[in-house]
Amino acid sequence: MNSPTLQNKYGRSGASALGLARKHYQTLGWNDPAFNTLSANTDDAPFLCGTGSSAACHCDGTLWLGPAKRPDKPDEAITEFADLLIWRTARKESQDYSACTVEELGSDPLPKQAKQCWCEPKPEYKPTRCADEGQDCKCSGTVFFGPQKGEDGKILSFDDMLDTETWAVNNVNNTNSLTCSNTALGADPARGVAKQCYCDEDRKILTASEIAANK
Repeated sequence: MNSPTLQNKYGRSGASALGLARKHYQTLGWNDPAFNTLSANTDDAPFLCGTGSSAACHCDGTLWLGPAKRPDKPDEAITEFADLLIWRTARKESQDYSACTVEELGSDPLPKQAKQCWCEPKPEYKPTRCADEGQDCKCSGTVFFGPQKGEDGKILSFDDMLDTETWAVNNVNNTNSLTCSNTALGADPARGVAKQCYCDEDRKILTASEIAANK
């Protein structure tokens, strides 16, 4: 969790802290600039994927090579990713299996010391919630417009909003902003229901032809 405000409120790490911070962000804080640094990657934590030169790591993200034990305390194993980063490391971007070796990573951060590899997974791409109905959505990509809450009264995630099959979509013009409204999106997909907008900044969810078909 990267937001200092949320760290002070709920703690720096741990499933409980992350769950509470995520809930606060989704229900209250997403529209508050103080919470805009909330990490997008709270579920895919770095993990130890190999120790020694015979290990093969499957990593879709960043592969890190560093010491297996603390250089200042040779009898103490490094078991946390944050502790690994205290020392010199080598890294590379990975999409598949890689050997946990100096040769594979291209450098030896700490010669003559036993090594281990950690994988820092690539965050899963998801559109971000950008506005309630009637507000401006700051976006330079594609905006999705649909119901704001589910039957339980909670804010719908992007995937859950799409599952309702009552949503509209439109590309943002060159102003990098779009009003989250029936007029701007060209349709009222859920009449009589409060709505919200999500921004697909990278235009990865739908192709141009799929957006045209939706309209």
